[in-house]
Amino acid sequence: MDPRTTHRWSKYWILALGCFVLAALAGTAFRVGFTTGALPFELAFDNVRRAHSHLMFFSWVTPALMALMVSRLDRRLREGFGRPMEWVLGANLVLGLCSFLPFALDGYKTTGVLGVEMPLSIIFSTASMFAWYAFAWLYWKRTRALRRDTTLALWDVAVVALVVSSIGAWARGALMGMGVEDVFLTDGAVHFFLGLFSDGWLGIALLGLVHDHLGVEMRGKRGWLTWLIVAGLPITFLLGMRSAIVPHELRQMAALGGLMVGVGFVGHTVVLWRARRARSGLWRMVLVFLGLKGLAQMLFIVPAVAAWAETAGLRIMYLHVLFLGAVSLGLVESARRTWGNVRPRHSRWMQAAVVGLLVTMLPTTGLWPPQLLGAYRLWIAAVGSLLPIAAAVWILAAQPKLLSTRPRNARAQPTDEKTRRSPLDDHTHGASSHLAASSSESSGVVPHS
Repeated sequence: MDPRTTHRWSKYWILALGCFVLAALAGTAFRVGFTTGALPFELAFDNVRRAHSHLMFFSWVTPALMALMVSRLDRRLREGFGRPMEWVLGANLVLGLCSFLPFALDGYKTTGVLGVEMPLSIIFSTASMFAWYAFAWLYWKRTRALRRDTTLALWDVAVVALVVSSIGAWARGALMGMGVEDVFLTDGAVHFFLGLFSDGWLGIALLGLVHDHLGVEMRGKRGWLTWLIVAGLPITFLLGMRSAIVPHELRQMAALGGLMVGVGFVGHTVVLWRARRARSGLWRMVLVFLGLKGLAQMLFIVPAVAAWAETAGLRIMYLHVLFLGAVSLGLVESARRTWGNVRPRHSRWMQAAVVGLLVTMLPTTGLWPPQLLGAYRLWIAAVGSLLPIAAAVWILAAQPKLLSTRPRNARAQPTDEKTRRSPLDDHTHGASSHLAASSSESSGVVPHS
């Protein structure tokens, strides 16, 4: 597969970044409203937060990650994914975007359309999951004959986690339909989705992406780090639930699973940190955030630490470290290396913006002395949330110029491939020789963070 043809997938990443801007603006509106005490148009805080998180999940990180995976895989396939995968990526973007306004206006309630009340947010969220299934099918169909190196092994786990996570959403909808109000079951279904989607799909897929770029293989004794994540992942969702509703024995099992997943992520981070190519670009910062995520997961298995973190309001900070710090920065750096549609200065500004946002969030947590800054703490957080928006808009504004020069520059390999080809790219022209043989509130169909 000619590497130049992989640029066909970059447009989906660009469109997904536009959705990032819209979702981030909703987050800013939420912070401003929380500061002033009211949102415009009498919108409900919970609904705006749901619109923000769903759009980030369904129309930013998921399609952007899928586009990068497909583009990287196209280089080792004799025949690429083709138009069916384009339809799938487009569907992920459109369906997630279509759910934004219904979530912002009505949350999980029905929305009036031409005199008919319909649960539009649930309908579009449900349709998004079918787009995930289509992606998984095309992924397995195209890659099943390829040799399973570290990157593909991690992506296999991530895609399975994405599909399995939807069971939690379906279960939550079924429980609501049957009128079941057992808190353990209803909250468990929500956290089952969130746990497998965030750690299994986004976290593990990101690990595979970084391994691919850095050319690092987890062979021999290092292979057990991946197996730790796989073994612990299915039960860690229980750690996100309130301790009072989780039986002690299950809590202990979940703690063991959380320890395994945390050790696995930290171990991968340490191995990747030592790679020569990790010294350039944003990879070290992405690895810092991944390492913090793993360390936090290991600490949260201690009940006292988990209780303190909940009291200090660190859950939102943890989610932003993972989704914004690790995943979003990783997607920006990967796009720069894969397609060259992000300038180095743009990625550096995005890194500074993400760090700036996280710093401005600190005064809103229990880590910050409440007597410092007073009421200004909330305004600082609101202003800080504008930083990644500005950086993303700058990247988008540069796209027309970059697109106009791409045919001339596309003959050159992406930045991280000029010096050394990764194991994934070694299959570009020889795939045939290797044939052998992944919130705490309820949701009608899809929960939120």
